[in-house]
Amino acid sequence: MLLPVLLIALGLGAFAAYELSPKTQTWVDDHLSHAKAANDAATAHKIAEDSLRNAAAWAAIAANERSRADAQQASLRRLQEQVAVPIVPTTTAPASSPIATTSPATAAAQATQTQVVATVQSAANSQQKAADAEQASIQHTQVATAANQVAAEKTVEVAKTAKTEPQKQVAADSASAVIDRQNRIAALLKQLGTGECGMRPYKGVTAKVKDALIAKLRSKGMKVTTTVTNLFDIDAHKADVKLRALWEPGTGTIYIIVSNKAWYAPCDSIWSEIEPALKEVVASA
Repeated sequence: MLLPVLLIALGLGAFAAYELSPKTQTWVDDHLSHAKAANDAATAHKIAEDSLRNAAAWAAIAANERSRADAQQASLRRLQEQVAVPIVPTTTAPASSPIATTSPATAAAQATQTQVVATVQSAANSQQKAADAEQASIQHTQVATAANQVAAEKTVEVAKTAKTEPQKQVAADSASAVIDRQNRIAALLKQLGTGECGMRPYKGVTAKVKDALIAKLRSKGMKVTTTVTNLFDIDAHKADVKLRALWEPGTGTIYIIVSNKAWYAPCDSIWSEIEPALKEVVASA
């Protein structure tokens, strides 16, 4: 499509030159190759940037909900301390009076207990919203990462086909954008709790596989805690390694991130503990 447009723009004389001159033919082909690579890179850049922007927005929502949940947990602890105070028994009126009264202390304790129940539910809702937002952020980050890799590959093609200074500048700008975005992706993943080991998605994880995997990890001495729906915290009880797993039922994908580790624990060793168990469970499902 680009070739006819270019030749029409250059005129019929250019068409004859293209047909007769190998040098002209090479020049046109090089410019077409560069234009296509630059266009492909620009498309990948846009997808990556849009996805990263969405990922950052969801991460901000997750952070806000986590802060809200932490504040509610602190409030819950204070309320529980109040409830722990002995309750004064109910005082009844004399037999001649049909009305029974409740002491102020008892009424206050009952009101506090009601607040406890409401705060527990509110904290759970905030935790669930945070988990959902984290999951959405991770998904958008995955798309951004893949698109950025495509942009990097296309940038190489742009650089190879660049002949003029403006074309070389396009390649340089594209390469800078790839590097800058990769740094921002890494920072976002760290904010989401991936630490230095990144995040790995595993597909084919049905509800049965997910439950079997949790059982397998526990059999290896790891502590697996379900914080909210489809979000699991894993304590390996080794080298301060802690992981977080997000399971997405719709796609059958589980995302595993390393939320903490000792400085001397290499990432490869951590994944070597997790992946064999996962592959074994998936294979036997």
